[in-house]
Amino acid sequence: MATHATALALLKVLIAAAWADSRLSQAEMNYLKDLAQKF
Repeated sequence: MATHATALALLKVLIAAAWADSRLSQAEMNYLKDLAQKF
């Protein structure tokens, strides 16, 4: 099982990847919010 720090680092990477095209859709934002709440 991943540690809290590892999970948070992964979440940051996912946010950066989602935002890489200079757009963050509402669906991507909702997914990331849901994922962040699990940590």
